[in-house]
Amino acid sequence: MRAERARLRAARAFSTRVPGLEVIRRKTPAVFADEDPSLTWFEEFSEAILPDDFLTKCKMDKERMTTLVQNMWELESLVRALDAIETIASAAGLSREYVKTFFSFEDLANANEHHQGQWQ
Repeated sequence: MRAERARLRAARAFSTRVPGLEVIRRKTPAVFADEDPSLTWFEEFSEAILPDDFLTKCKMDKERMTTLVQNMWELESLVRALDAIETIASAAGLSREYVKTFFSFEDLANANEHHQGQWQ
């Protein structure tokens, strides 16, 4: 389990330091909207017209280039999803521990009996 978390942390750190969008912005002539394209940048890239001389220089066609960029986008999206799942699981675990630590069933039953005696 620790190895998986270490890998997720490494992937998250890499994705934060080197976002796929920035790689594509710097390495291709594709133009993106100035607004925050956090999840939609791949769609913009796949619809972009790439000059033939650029594709020739890369020694690939548009379809191959799009597939490579899609793989990078999907990996980055997977890292975000796994990070969100881990965060939610950690919060749920902390919540369960909080309830166990501060509210045992015996304490709740005693409190209930105490209050019922006061209300009669």
